Amino acid sequence: MSAFVSSGIKILIFIASSIYEINSFAQADCHKVDQVTYFNVVKNGYTLDFSWGTASGVNSLDFIIETSRSAETWTVLDYLKGNNALEYSLKGLIPKWSSAYYRLKVEDGGEEYTYSKPVKVTMYYRDLEDLVVYPNTLLPNTNIKLKFNKEISRGSKVSVFTINGVHQFDQVLQKDTEVIELLPLEEGNYFIEIIDAPDVLRMKIVVK
Repeated sequence: MSAFVSSGIKILIFIASSIYEINSFAQADCHKVDQVTYFNVVKNGYTLDFSWGTASGVNSLDFIIETSRSAETWTVLDYLKGNNALEYSLKGLIPKWSSAYYRLKVEDGGEEYTYSKPVKVTMYYRDLEDLVVYPNTLLPNTNIKLKFNKEISRGSKVSVFTINGVHQFDQVLQKDTEVIELLPLEEGNYFIEIIDAPDVLRMKIVVK
């Protein structure tokens, strides 16, 4: 991300695709006897929902959702402590990349662990590197500029909502541009939606 974006600014950018998609796969690629009966990845709007089941008699496990761009180097997306249940879920997780692999790592508290078979999911949202936001600190009642690495088409509509969904204002671009300047905003959290057909970009910004 560009140096123009301060670490205090939280930004999420998405391009809408199908609202609901599911990828299911059984436990595989393991270091020991299967412990997971199923592992589902659901593409739900702009986030991912994960659910899985454990075999009867499997207790006190730690569950780790891992992600990778290439299925080679893995990083942790989220973590859940086992509670002796047969079914678990983690919902609303935000992908790190537009296209990535996901797998479930199961730990028994010792040295034993199990992996599910990796599954690839494509979200069709724009990676964070595609956007520069400035000024560095988003202050109340100060114009905010969004710079993209591609032109946003003339006639594209920009809408701003509060975090609670209250509509603030709309802007319609009068020319093709890589820079969008928003009207000043008061302190708070906002969602910005840019309709650049056929894409719909959404982001969250914090003004403080």
